[in-house]
Amino acid sequence: MPYIGCTQKLLAEIKPAQILEPADKRGLQGWHGNIFRFFRRKSVLLVNDETRFAVFMPGLVKRDFMDFDKEL
Repeated sequence: MPYIGCTQKLLAEIKPAQILEPADKRGLQGWHGNIFRFFRRKSVLLVNDETRFAVFMPGLVKRDFMDFDKEL
């Protein structure tokens, strides 16, 4: 399970218990996430800490945030 460092906006959308793990998980399993609006839809941008690989997930709805850990 990857560790995701979230912004306050992203934490408000998802349940923190889904993604909270010890902060010593870095490298390929460490990610940072941010949520923003893109064409009036909620979108999430995840960036890997080590490789800077970005994953863009556009057009998410509330149901997607409830199962956010399964989408990863």
